[in-house]
Amino acid sequence: NNQIKISIQTETIDNKEIDILIIHDTDKVPVFLTKDYKPKKDTALPKGLIYARNGSINTPKDSSAPFELINELFQKFNHTDLNIKEQY
Repeated sequence: NNQIKISIQTETIDNKEIDILIIHDTDKVPVFLTKDYKPKKDTALPKGLIYARNGSINTPKDSSAPFELINELFQKFNHTDLNIKEQY
């Protein structure tokens, strides 16, 4: 069971409530939804897609992150993003 720590924070911006999904730092990446997420008044996030944030750019809600970014996540999972001494 590879549970990760997440939390949802609701903020009000311009008199509109938005849900912020916070995924805490983990090596258990990539993180993806196993069920569709349907917020109250916004576009649903379909299960199975891999979302990411690269700088100030978010993955669009209807697609997965670019291959290069997903590859970086798998490198983090496998610890191949670390130097050789840190890997062993």
